[in-house]
Parts: sequence; structure tokens; C-alpha cells
Amino acid sequence: MAKVQFLRSVCLVGLGISSYLAWTAFSMQPLIGCGSGGTIDCGHVLNSEWSKVLGVPVSVPAAGLYLTMLSLLLLVRRPAPEELRQQLWMVLQFGFFAAAAAAIWFIGLQVFVLKHICPWCVAAHCCGLTLASCSIVWKCTPLRNRQLAGGSSLISVALLITLQSTTETEAAFEVEVPEWLQQDMQLVADPAADFAAPGDTFSAPGEIPAASGATFAAPGVQTPAASSEFAAPGQGPAAAEPAPPAADVFSAPVSSVRPAAASGNLRGTAIPQRSLTLSFAPGLFAAFNHSLLLVADEVSEPASPLPTLKQVTVAGQQQPITLVVDHWPRLGPGNAELHFVELFDYTCPHCREIHSSIKEVIDEFEGRVGVLTLPVPLERACNDASSGSGSHAGSCELSQISIAVWRCNAEAFPEFHDWLFSTLPSPAAAYSKAATMVGGDKLQQELASGIPQQYVARHVTLYKQVGAGSVPRLLFSRSSVKGAIPKRQLSSMIRKELRDVPAAVK
Repeated sequence: MAKVQFLRSVCLVGLGISSYLAWTAFSMQPLIGCGSGGTIDCGHVLNSEWSKVLGVPVSVPAAGLYLTMLSLLLLVRRPAPEELRQQLWMVLQFGFFAAAAAAIWFIGLQVFVLKHICPWCVAAHCCGLTLASCSIVWKCTPLRNRQLAGGSSLISVALLITLQSTTETEAAFEVEVPEWLQQDMQLVADPAADFAAPGDTFSAPGEIPAASGATFAAPGVQTPAASSEFAAPGQGPAAAEPAPPAADVFSAPVSSVRPAAASGNLRGTAIPQRSLTLSFAPGLFAAFNHSLLLVADEVSEPASPLPTLKQVTVAGQQQPITLVVDHWPRLGPGNAELHFVELFDYTCPHCREIHSSIKEVIDEFEGRVGVLTLPVPLERACNDASSGSGSHAGSCELSQISIAVWRCNAEAFPEFHDWLFSTLPSPAAAYSKAATMVGGDKLQQELASGIPQQYVARHVTLYKQVGAGSVPRLLFSRSSVKGAIPKRQLSSMIRKELRDVPAAVK
């Protein structure tokens, strides 16, 4: 009786863990106490192609198997003919061996193929191995029955492996092309074609919109004039006739962005002309009874070529949108041939998955590709376009802290950005980590300025401009990708985008 009770307890534990894994798979919730980005990476394991069979998470049939075994163990101690009892034990033996064989298969995948471990998954697999080991040691059934049950279980697991190996992986992403691009193919026929904005003006609070064109300006930034002068907050642009923009310019909340200033990639201000006048008052040379007035000709410094701002144009839902590369958080070099935009949430499991793919792609293309990483929290507190489904508590604060780190120290941002994905910390833990990287006083001052919050609001605005919905979302010049696109497909898309980059941009 004690042996049966132990087997029931093991089945109950296996059922609980498998049910929890199935729930997190369907609800897209992060696993408790399981990080990502390192060897222990539940997100990588549970979002891999081996985590499903026929499109169903493998935790679902596992939960069904443990439930069946638990039910049979409740029956074996009941009065029944011996023949029926032996049949029940034979079915149980099959379940025990099937759970053990599947455990060996999936643990092997984690160690040798995925090279990442999910502790929750390993715990469930250990239940199967324990059941099979106890069944063999305790000799619950005759040897012949155990051999028959073992052979049948191996066949069933071989069928599982065959289905996983031969079934095409269900597409977890979708490529979208805006309707205005579909209707006007001539616009995108030439990669260097000028994208003209429809004329909608998106101005920041308290800002006077540009006289012409569609300028997507951010809070506190003055609309750039044709003179290429970027004025600091509170300073107006130089007087000049505005030039029509090539696209809707999606500006950062402030023009004097620290990382941009550090990189020296901003356009220079208008170079003033200097006049030199030398005047000698009458009486200085009284002996000659006249005054000498020397006036130097106006001296103008030759204007040196102004560095141009690196920009990236992405396909919005209604029109193209242009962002200045150095005005936004970024991974990869600022002078890369190709930049695209990533909208994501730090608490989103699929965002963590695609984060790994993006890092691999940046390394693969060796400086040719950069990514503007714009956090878009799915928490309703700072994103009224979010459905509010799922658990994204704290994502607003995580995004703001990330922006603050970037503004305080752009070089530290990639490390902190990667740490957020790999750890999935609480906002308090993220703040402590950020303070150690950029300084507590500096971080506190930056968050108190309200600028990181303005950035997050601007990211949400862009999120709405491209159709809202789910994240992650990658924005390219003529399309967007919604969902966790595998690294291989992402590399293929980037190769095509690089071929389409105009020679002038390269």
C-alpha cells in the first residue's frame, strides 16, 4: 500500500508541474523563478520548435498521461479479479515507461540541441524517470508484462519524435504590408524613392507645428527648420524657409539627447558670420590734425560640410515614418548600413525569444545592421492601446528605467537591456542594477526629469501608428513583422533589406 501511495504522490507532482507548464504556454505567462538568456532559460526551451507536437504544447499530453496514471493508481487497490488487476498494472507500466522515455528525449534536446535548461521541465521529467525506476525495482508486474509495456512505450515515444521531426513548425510570426504600400507599388519600386507624407501633423504638447509637411515631433523638441539647426529645449529654430519633409519625422522627446551629443552625430548649428571693426578716435593722431578710421572688411568663416543625421524610415499604417537613429535607444553601430525598429515589452515571453535572435543577427552581419529598441509596455497604466490581457505588471517602470540608463550612459544601455531580458527583474531590482551602472544620483535625477516617461509615451504613439496589437514587432521600410520570427527568417529578411538599401545611404 505504501508503494502505491508513493507512486500516486509522484504522479500528482508530475500532473501539477505539467498543468502549470500548459497554463503558462496558453496564457504566455513567465515561469516563476526561471530566468532567460543563460543556460537556465525556460523561455528559450518552451518557445522552441520542440516544445510542441502537432501545434499543441507537449505539457498538455504530459498532463493527460499523469492524470490517467493517477486515476489508475486509485483503482488498483480496489477489490477486483486478479486478471483485471494485472491488466491495470500493465497499462500503468506502459505509462511509467512512456514518461521515462519521453523524459530522456526531452532532457537530451535541452542539453545537446537547445543548450538551455528549463528547471520546471526537468522536474516533470524526473517524475517520469522515478515512476519507471520504482516499477522496475519493485517488480509490480511479471517480467514479460514489463517487457511488453517497455516495448510499446518506446514505439509511442518514437512516434512522438517522428511527429516533431516531420511536422512543419507553425509560423509564430506574420509579415504585414500596409495597405497604402500595397496600392501604390510605384512608390516602392525605386528604393531611393521619396516617401511623401499625407500631410497629417503630429506635434508635441505646447509646440507650434511646422508650416508645411508632416512632422512627428516629440514633447519639448522644436520642429527642425530647413537650416538644419536643432535647437535645445526652449530655443527656437533659426529663421528659414521650411523644406517639405520626405516623410513623417518621428522625433524624440528632446533634441539635446545626451547619447547623440556624445556621438557627435548631430548636425551643426548655423555658423554665424563675424565682423571686425577697428576704430581710432579723432585726436589720437592730433599732430596730423585728422582722424584715422580703419574698418576691416567683413570676415566670414568658410562653412564646413555639416554631418548629416542618420535616419531610418519605416512603414507606418497610414504613411512612412522617419526616426533619427541617434535620438533613440539602439543596439549595433550608429553608422550601420541598415537600421530597423523593434517594439517590445520586457515582460513579454516572445519578446525575450526574439531578443536572442536580434543579438545573433547583429553579430552575424558584423556592423552592417543596427536596431532601434523602443520598449512599448503592454501595461495599461502607460499604454491605453493595450488590451490589458496577460501579466505585464511593472513593465511601465522597467521601460522608463531602461530609457533612463540609455540617456545617462548610452554605452551601458546594451548590457542593461540584455540583463532585463535575461533576468526579468522587479522594478525595484532593475532600479538597483541601473543605479550601480550609471550612478544612483544621476539615475534619480533623470527619472525625476520626466523625460524617460515622455519617451515611453512616444513609443506608445508609434505603436498606435503601426496598428497596435501584439508585440514584438519589427518595423522595416516596406513591411513589419509581428511575432517571434526565427533567426533564420529574420536573417533572410535583412539580407533582402540590405540589397534594397540605396547606394547613397551605404
